[in-house]
Amino acid sequence: MDNNNIGGMNPQQFSQNTPQTSQPHMGVSGIELQKMQQEAEQRRREQSRRNADFFGRLCIPTIIYALLYTIFLYENTGGILVTLFAIVTGVYSLYCMKILHIEAKPLTIWYSVMMILTGLSSGLTGNKIIQGFNFCWILVFLVFMLLHNFCNDRQWGLIKYIAAAFQAVFGAIGCIAEPFMDIADYMRNERMDSDNMGSDSMVGDSANATAGERHVKKHRMLYVFIGIAIAFPLVVLIVVLLCSADAVFASVIKKIFADINFFTVSKVVFLFVFALFSSYCGIKYLSKKRISDAPVETPAFPAAIGITVAATISVVYVFFCFIQIVYLFGGLMQLPSGYTYARYAREGFFQLLFVCILNVIIVLLGSELFRKNKILNAFLILITLCTYIMIASSTYRMGLYVSEYGLTATRLCVFWALGVIALFMLGVILSICRPAFSLFRYGIIVIGVCYLVLAFARPDYLVARYNTVCMEDTDYKYLMSLSTDASPALAADADFMENKGMVTMYARQLAGETNDSLRQLNVSHIKAAHLFRDSIDEVKSSQLILLYVYSPYDSGSYNNNDTGLDGVDSIQMGYHVLNDTEDNDTAYYDYDSYSMDDTRVAAPVFFKWVDAVEVKKISDSERIFLAKIPRKALKGKDGVNIEYRFNKNGDVIYSSQYNVILDKKKGLNEVELSYYAGTDGVDEPEYNIYGK
Repeated sequence: MDNNNIGGMNPQQFSQNTPQTSQPHMGVSGIELQKMQQEAEQRRREQSRRNADFFGRLCIPTIIYALLYTIFLYENTGGILVTLFAIVTGVYSLYCMKILHIEAKPLTIWYSVMMILTGLSSGLTGNKIIQGFNFCWILVFLVFMLLHNFCNDRQWGLIKYIAAAFQAVFGAIGCIAEPFMDIADYMRNERMDSDNMGSDSMVGDSANATAGERHVKKHRMLYVFIGIAIAFPLVVLIVVLLCSADAVFASVIKKIFADINFFTVSKVVFLFVFALFSSYCGIKYLSKKRISDAPVETPAFPAAIGITVAATISVVYVFFCFIQIVYLFGGLMQLPSGYTYARYAREGFFQLLFVCILNVIIVLLGSELFRKNKILNAFLILITLCTYIMIASSTYRMGLYVSEYGLTATRLCVFWALGVIALFMLGVILSICRPAFSLFRYGIIVIGVCYLVLAFARPDYLVARYNTVCMEDTDYKYLMSLSTDASPALAADADFMENKGMVTMYARQLAGETNDSLRQLNVSHIKAAHLFRDSIDEVKSSQLILLYVYSPYDSGSYNNNDTGLDGVDSIQMGYHVLNDTEDNDTAYYDYDSYSMDDTRVAAPVFFKWVDAVEVKKISDSERIFLAKIPRKALKGKDGVNIEYRFNKNGDVIYSSQYNVILDKKKGLNEVELSYYAGTDGVDEPEYNIYGK
């Protein structure tokens, strides 16, 4: 449907610029002026009827889509419902094209499949970054799919596609007021139609009367949907305000909706309104055909300028590539003073990655902005070939760095980016040699497929798998910070699974990440919860307390004398559950709960003792011990009075006492135990516990 104003002029502008008089003006007779006014009014009515028809067709589907959008995506960036969101978005777009009589082009199938696969990967991975990029890619595929169908893009180049995408997005924002204008046009036209049908029924036309009744019933349902869309955010806002105003009303509402709060309601309303307006306004703007089908006319600068720039850059790149081949790949020449071959090979990969990206921009601009010339094309191809050598250099350097320091998600993404650049540059060469080659379609297919490969490969798993298998000194602290995708690799590592303290810490982390509802179901979370089920159940039934033991004067390793932990065989934690402080002000400072004789042998009275398990291989500058208290022993209590017993060189040494306020939501308390080598001139260990 073309919503452009007939005649290329807005009726309102026409009426404003037309003199409101019947007298001849500037050679126009009164009859001609009246005829022009009638034509303008006729165009205005036709435009109003088109707006009303557009609204009548899209109103109910858009409201349904906005509701599904809100249900699928509210607090759900990584659930399996993201796949349904992608499917519903594709179906809604195709439906809009159908009612606007726009035939889907063949590439539409590819865009739709890519959207669905991208949404599917969100439910299979626990990586938040991948899940965030998935939404961006779904939007990219959606915008380009709509542009491909609403516009004639056969002659479009890369720059035109990007410009059209921005024009579509900002044009949709500019249509933010049109839904209200379309509602007004719809109601005005429906009232006129009802009046016409009513007059027909008065003359005894029973068929028209029956049709009029069906017409009224049909549009009565549409009015109900419009009312629901308007009332929903208003009712929610009013309920929140009334809850704040009346405690009794709030308590009743909370019994019905347990987790209702202003922040939650605000997010729900925002999602619904955003989906409602973005979908309607986006389709409305595209239906106006405001985006030109003509390709972007870039300025054709003299080829001599481009040849000069490209030749200069090529000389530098050829010399740099020669150095790479001789020094890096061949190792045949002497390195600068103070450099080892390993140091030379392991630095500079990020800089080279940036240069490779810069080369893509240089070649694209060189082929677009300057007049076609064979010499210029030759230099651009030479820059592209040098880029491949830089890609190989950066890949080789990164490989050496990874073999020395291990693989991380960032380093893995560098490998991926270099591979994508290499494939994209192949398309750049083809576009230089064959001007008719569609670089945009090649690029969107290559980059889109490469992204899906990365998303489905689960980068965190690859990182954890490489480090646990190929590295002698595994950084488990980093691997535990990765998403649940890394859990299968950790579960398969014998050293990690034997470290009970570290497994407990990891299980506590998983307990918070894998507590999904049916709406947020995620395959990666399910797999992680299954692999560490026993540890997670144990964590949920215990109150965890972490003890960080270190020295303020630590020199970097806990195996030196400064930490005061040489010879420490084990640590036990004694705990005494505390009463409510309101009933007993001294409950949190009950220093009579233990006694100690002259030989520093403990004689606890009320304390119960549990073993604190050391979390090994997690840090070189501190030692971490993990103690677990049965949660049932703390039911209804506010805190616990704790002590630590050090078994050192056969002797039992006590630390000072500390009172922990239980964090019922977090489920974990952390305390720090510092050791000072000497205090007040007394050469005797002193341990101090602090809250963290």
